[in-house]
Amino acid sequence: PSFTSLAAMPLSTALPDLLSPAIARLLLHPGWLLDGTRPSRADALVFHDLRKTAKRTRYQAECFVACYGESFQAWLETLKTLQERLGVIQDGQVLLQSLQESRSKKRGRGELAAAIRGRQADALAEWAAMRQRYLSEPGRDELRRMVLERVEIVL
Repeated sequence: PSFTSLAAMPLSTALPDLLSPAIARLLLHPGWLLDGTRPSRADALVFHDLRKTAKRTRYQAECFVACYGESFQAWLETLKTLQERLGVIQDGQVLLQSLQESRSKKRGRGELAAAIRGRQADALAEWAAMRQRYLSEPGRDELRRMVLERVEIVL
């Protein structure tokens, strides 16, 4: 492929500029403002969009894991866990909606709905704890500093 003149720039110089927009999209997502105590359908859509944003951010950041230290790797694991929790919330909403739309009166439907709500409640409790990092100034500053750290490229 033919590269632009920016390809000559050292990766350690350009890397923060490559990751900062993804971090900004993640930090500015409106999903962080949802408390999630009882997600509505509209909330579920916002959670799902936040999950997609977290996934894109994680995938982009994983390309550069060798360029950062242990705290960066730990953050990626946290981001993965966040995605999983948001996935449980989203999957639960879809399943509950399917159950509600089903005209079937099969036995066990109430128990299944209760189990789904229980899993959602657990995921929402974890979500509530995890989101604090993304709402607090120290947590947000930590992410920004981590991306701006001067890196020694070991590729």
